[in-house]
Amino acid sequence: KQFCLEEQRGAMEESVPPVTLLDYGAGNVQSVVNAILKLGVRVNYVQKPEDILAAERLVFPGVGAFGSCVAALRELGYFEPLQRYLLDDRPFFGICLGMQTLFEASEESPGVPGLGILPGKVMRFPHDLDLAVPNMGWNGVAPMLAHPWPLETPTPRYYFVHSYRVPMPPEGNADWALACSDYGGRFVCAVRRGNCVATQFHPEKSGNAGLELLNRWLTSIAPEKSLAVISGPPLAPPPPARRIIACLDVRSNDAGDLVVTKGDQYDVREANEVRNLGKPVALAERYYHEGADEVSFLNITAFRDLVLTDQPMLDMLRAAAAQAVVVSVDPRRVYVADPASTPHGCVELGSPGGTQPGPEGQRFAWYCCTIKGGREDSDMDVVQLVQAVEALGAGEILLNCIDRDGQCSGYELELIRQVKAACSLPVIASSGAGNPAHFAAALAPATASP
Repeated sequence: KQFCLEEQRGAMEESVPPVTLLDYGAGNVQSVVNAILKLGVRVNYVQKPEDILAAERLVFPGVGAFGSCVAALRELGYFEPLQRYLLDDRPFFGICLGMQTLFEASEESPGVPGLGILPGKVMRFPHDLDLAVPNMGWNGVAPMLAHPWPLETPTPRYYFVHSYRVPMPPEGNADWALACSDYGGRFVCAVRRGNCVATQFHPEKSGNAGLELLNRWLTSIAPEKSLAVISGPPLAPPPPARRIIACLDVRSNDAGDLVVTKGDQYDVREANEVRNLGKPVALAERYYHEGADEVSFLNITAFRDLVLTDQPMLDMLRAAAAQAVVVSVDPRRVYVADPASTPHGCVELGSPGGTQPGPEGQRFAWYCCTIKGGREDSDMDVVQLVQAVEALGAGEILLNCIDRDGQCSGYELELIRQVKAACSLPVIASSGAGNPAHFAAALAPATASP
């Protein structure tokens, strides 16, 4: 369904007051703006503290760390006006960190007080649960209030990206806890107090379900004093969904046109010409309508120049409103007969359905990380690289395999398992899929991210 958004847009431009967006400069909020504009509502930006109190409806898409966010709000003079706006019970929608800052404090930034509109402290996902952190993907949501406005029932899955969460209330329910989700245990994923609504998930990245949620908030009002919690234990949220991500290799062809191409072990030329599978934005739109959960654009010539100077790629990203950034890892196999002969971490080959032994019968291999688009090997193995980028703050790994690229023989499951065991980051498996059974093998519990 397209939710009749286009039909409603003209009417909403006339009937719905503009939204004021609080952007304190920490990140790109264009996807939020795009979603609101798609609903036919004008967007004004907070330019000075007085704009907050003058807003009819305020949207706060928080980005980054709790402490940095609060510090920026205070430096800009936004903290007290925002707090006053919320205490006056005026229409507010917070997203992600915009929800977390409503609480008294966060484990992420000890000693930094939040807005204090809601009781409690935001906590990190526990280390002992063996979870991939951040929680990134489509999680189920279950309402905790008898009238879950602006959520709908049954509640669909929404898109989450976060490392910290609001614990469930000590009593199991609270009159401000609108909905919960589950990732290694239940946590509060949406709150509502009067006209204040906020979600841990990203409605602007949740497709039509997210647009419908924003539309309900824009076009209706909070129920009067209908905060009664659901009697008994909270409903069980549906489990997280696995993600299918369309990874598009993008580069300029010999005529200078930006195209989506496909490599054969990273060789993108056929008959001495770059394979042209279509225009990036058109293919991204097609994958979106065919049900892809995400679309990733890979600038496969970025190693030649600084990415910021590659203007065609930047123009394409703006057109597609792409937001996510991950670390792409491009290893290839190095066969060894004896794992003791190398300092690198090895995997065993030859299991049923897995990678076969090497050309000389070698039953072990380590994965050498490559540079310059796979053209040069390094002495760093994949375990060393993913652990290094995790320590530097990476949020996700896009795991390729040069040996599998373009072969349609299935994913390198040994590589995926080794990387999953080496780090706690979410891992996107890439390279090698040729049929649905290959996806099922990669998404099996023994291989996939939680």
